[in-house]
Amino acid sequence: MLSAVALVLAAVTVSIPTAAFAGDADRASRFETKGKKAYGNKRWTDAIAAFDAAYRADPVPKYLFNIAKAYEQKGDLDKAVQYCERYVAEAKEEEDKTDGLKCCDDECTVQSNPCDGGSA
Repeated sequence: MLSAVALVLAAVTVSIPTAAFAGDADRASRFETKGKKAYGNKRWTDAIAAFDAAYRADPVPKYLFNIAKAYEQKGDLDKAVQYCERYVAEAKEEEDKTDGLKCCDDECTVQSNPCDGGSA
């Protein structure tokens, strides 16, 4: 009986964070949309704030990359490199890490919109 109660409690505990994160991803997506719009309009400070809010809502590494690109466009290369380094540290795919390292080395070509994943 005690094992059954522990199993039920474990299942409930595991399912609660999943439900909480679903709303966070939706909120992050809304911030990301705002960030991309600001980036496209060359409003770098607004883009940085929106991508930062997206990252705080759902800590996905691509938001760090987008923040780095916005700082690069703004001309704050020190901050751009800091965020690229964070991105590389958190990125899970090797291709994404390579893109981040290129950004850190200032070899990345900036496009009109920030990345959707690891590549610009």
